[in-house]
Amino acid sequence: MLDYLSAKLTDEFGKGFDKLNIRKMRQFYCTFPIRDTLCLELSWSHYRLLMRVADKQIRTFYVEECLRSAWSVRQLERQISTMYYQRMNKSNRVSGFSPIPCYFIS
Repeated sequence: MLDYLSAKLTDEFGKGFDKLNIRKMRQFYCTFPIRDTLCLELSWSHYRLLMRVADKQIRTFYVEECLRSAWSVRQLERQISTMYYQRMNKSNRVSGFSPIPCYFIS
């Protein structure tokens, strides 16, 4: 099925629709199904890292911290890999984090 879909999309739209990319696109949709919750300040690379965070609450925390602190992709990756959320939660700094507004894609 993916081979067929990849071929059809590539014929119609050009490069960028190999099987791996189609899988990532599906994962993106499954992780962020509500388009209005996406923030323009975050890049595709930010979202690719955030898709790896399974827990929705933790992922939301990283999105908010990324926006608040203007983290680059490398900074976000470092914070996720060093379990920043867990460290902050252990020190009781996470419990009342308040979401900050972002510019939504509509």
